[in-house]
Amino acid sequence: LDSKVIPTIMYWIILLALFIPLIHSARSYMPLDLRRKSWHFLVVILFLPTLAITPSFSRLALGGAITLFLLMEFIRATTIPPIGKFLHDSLSMYTDARDTCGPIIVSHIFLILGIALPVLLNGSTPSPAGVICLGLGDSTASLIGRRFGRHKWPNSSKSIEGTLAMVIAMMLGIYLAKSTLNFSLTVNLHDDVDDILVVNNTYSSLDNVGLPQILTVTVLTSLLEGIGEINDNIIVPLYMWI
Repeated sequence: LDSKVIPTIMYWIILLALFIPLIHSARSYMPLDLRRKSWHFLVVILFLPTLAITPSFSRLALGGAITLFLLMEFIRATTIPPIGKFLHDSLSMYTDARDTCGPIIVSHIFLILGIALPVLLNGSTPSPAGVICLGLGDSTASLIGRRFGRHKWPNSSKSIEGTLAMVIAMMLGIYLAKSTLNFSLTVNLHDDVDDILVVNNTYSSLDNVGLPQILTVTVLTSLLEGIGEINDNIIVPLYMWI
């Protein structure tokens, strides 16, 4: 067993134990969009470091999370006792218009898919595209756009200000990922050979990306999110990853 797996699990448990009650208790004074996006920001804290430090285990955890989310949604939708009603009441606090079109609450499922698919589909090297795009970019665009957006894109409810905020947030996220991966090289010094190769490959792929490439990727991804009438939780992070 990798010596960093147990600390990673403890790190996740502590964060979830702190943030889940905090976000739930904030429903009386925190706007719905801020509560929804709090989960996105939590994803960044949970996975951006661990994708670098324990990439193989983080990949496994995200695959398991997809299964868990689907199982939870099945229990919620069918109100299977003893926790079906509890899950329904808890998740209903975070629904938006997309979740009222049928019996399935899709937001949390699309979120975990958008985060996990770039990690799972990127071969032996986990990609943080979903974490950066949804955890930082999409969240910042939504929060800034709703509060300060004055100029709308043609035929869209989304604002140019939100798109600019998304570009900046994702650029910062990419540079943060590069710093995190650089730090992980020292953490993984005596690690399993496979994880050393994964971390080095991930770091090299980001380290060789300069400002023009980062700006191009973030601008195009942000434009797709701002102008396109699509499910941004899945399509946009996959577009950024590709």
